[in-house]
Amino acid sequence: MQNTRQRIMTYLETHNQATAVELSQVFNMTQANIRHHLSKLMKEGHIEIIGQHKSNGRGRPNLLYMPTKQAQKNSLGVLATLLLDEIRSIHSTKQQENRIKLIAKRLASSNKSRHKSITIRLGESMQRLNELYYQAHWEAHADSPRIILGKCPYAPIIDQYPELCTMDKYLLEILLDVGIDQITKINRQPEGPQHCVFAIESIRGTS
Repeated sequence: MQNTRQRIMTYLETHNQATAVELSQVFNMTQANIRHHLSKLMKEGHIEIIGQHKSNGRGRPNLLYMPTKQAQKNSLGVLATLLLDEIRSIHSTKQQENRIKLIAKRLASSNKSRHKSITIRLGESMQRLNELYYQAHWEAHADSPRIILGKCPYAPIIDQYPELCTMDKYLLEILLDVGIDQITKINRQPEGPQHCVFAIESIRGTS
């Protein structure tokens, strides 16, 4: 893949979706040149059109491009074995909950932030999440901090395993040692939420 197309893919992976107009401004290239690279990326199966933004005036529609599920980086290699070992042997709701929590604990790797301030806990937790390709960051909010996950690293299998959203909640609770509520769930449709957003429900430990 040429360097320009690699840069376009990196931008799309980071920002989830973009139009040719936006990309031309970011990379200081003509829209025709950007569309040429987008066409190549589509033919190679790296990106897809998921909708369009309304255009002001005449001209081409502002198509929205997003990395395909196959092109998105993910943690499926880590998760697949755990799913086979844990989820497929579940026989009750309680067992399912316990297994999901166990997977979240393993993904968390270790929690060394337990007795640190919530700000430090948030920073270190975002680092771990980004090692797992969540493209995560946090923002201050009037009532409590918000954790934003820019990408679902399990997008190709999330429809088969919706309990992975619950796993994300447990993962955050383990990393941060706080109660967590999910506010929005990412949606591949242009009119839907572009991020998963979680709110801190209650803070435990040092604040």
